[in-house]
Amino acid sequence: PGHDSLSLHATGTGAFVVAGGGNNVSERYTSDLGMADGYGYSGTWGSQQRVPGTPGNAVKVWQLTGGGAPVLADSILVASTSTVSDLQVSDDSKWLVTTTEFGSGAGIHAYELLTPGHPTFRAELKGVSLHTGTLATIGGKLYAFTAKDPANCALRIYDLSAAATGTISQASSTPIPDHYCIHDTFVRDGYAFVFAWDEGLYLFDVG
Repeated sequence: PGHDSLSLHATGTGAFVVAGGGNNVSERYTSDLGMADGYGYSGTWGSQQRVPGTPGNAVKVWQLTGGGAPVLADSILVASTSTVSDLQVSDDSKWLVTTTEFGSGAGIHAYELLTPGHPTFRAELKGVSLHTGTLATIGGKLYAFTAKDPANCALRIYDLSAAATGTISQASSTPIPDHYCIHDTFVRDGYAFVFAWDEGLYLFDVG
């Protein structure tokens, strides 16, 4: 294959077997998952509440031993929002970043991982419902590529380089047609691949 192509081949027999876990979040539905340094970070979804009066505003932190079920090590509640839509740990394992939807607390939230598995809140930017948060380091700075919810969908890029001092700033906003907006985003080699509902693939040069 050429430089711009990808070839995958996989073989296997039999069925997958659950090694451990399951049925361990009884009060909320689970949304997204990020993993780093022996820990898993899962979001929660609350457009429909599993337990009435319990929004999907929790981030669950799981210790992964490799020899059994994940163990709940910590939990974070994001105030005044109902869905933790996406979360990701930065490539250097120093930051956990979440996007949230609905309510006055909706937006983007940054937590420093001074110790793996124990996020420390540092910064947030609220007032807009966001999902599909993807992290990328460009020019030595950490950025979050996010999707703004309808109406007026957009690819919102946030500069997280000053998150340690409490600041998240919007770097750019690019309109996307209101067909439920962006479903997923992938950033590699200076390009952002943006997949949009009923639109297809957008490719942006992001340096």
